[in-house]
Amino acid sequence: MIKNSLKMKAVVFAIVTIFIIVAFVPAISSTGDMNNKDQLIGLVSKNQPILSPKLIELKQKELQRPFNLETGWYWKPSYPNYAPSGMPDFDQKQDQWKCIIDGGNGFADTQKSGDDVQVVPVGNALIPGDVVVAPGLNCALDTVPAGDDKIIWSFCGPVAVANCFWWFDSKYADPSGTPGDGKDNFPLVANYGAGDDHVQGNVPLLIQKLARAMYTNTKGITYINDMQSAALVHNSPLAIASRTVL
Repeated sequence: MIKNSLKMKAVVFAIVTIFIIVAFVPAISSTGDMNNKDQLIGLVSKNQPILSPKLIELKQKELQRPFNLETGWYWKPSYPNYAPSGMPDFDQKQDQWKCIIDGGNGFADTQKSGDDVQVVPVGNALIPGDVVVAPGLNCALDTVPAGDDKIIWSFCGPVAVANCFWWFDSKYADPSGTPGDGKDNFPLVANYGAGDDHVQGNVPLLIQKLARAMYTNTKGITYINDMQSAALVHNSPLAIASRTVL
């Protein structure tokens, strides 16, 4: 009798223990918490439905949104006449879109030339890597570095925004139009002197216009608050974007 009672208590204890463990274990995806490259992936929220890879793929096809289930990358759709590869990937490493930074001695060895801008540090000394000379109005670095100062490419901010603007402008452009036809149906990207909004020669002009609006040309690098305030600059692409419903 005593043995049976102890057995029942043991069974009840085991059931309660298992229930508690199950109740407090967070729900995870059906593929576990490691991907096929042995990299840790985030746990799925308890309230989030768990979809199989096949169902996710079907949902993506329904929405016409190409999605790589293995890497999580999302590809913007292409617009054959203006953005045939989808989101463009303009290169900042062209022209003289550069600035000069301190090499580590905490002193600006370089004095600016041409229309370049001498950047004054906020404190009494430079922090290694601080900008000492920016390219100025023409967005082209004219100065040769001195001492331990060195040149770096610095237009990554304007180029990144130009990629997005070019793609959005292509999305709303005339699908039957072609680059160089002189037509501009959407004002986000305009003709800045190249003859058409979507010809190749207009790309650097767009990037330089964005760089001036974001003060990249006078500060040497792009700050996120300058990206935001650039929307207030009259007739800049960012100002047009702020007045345009995308």
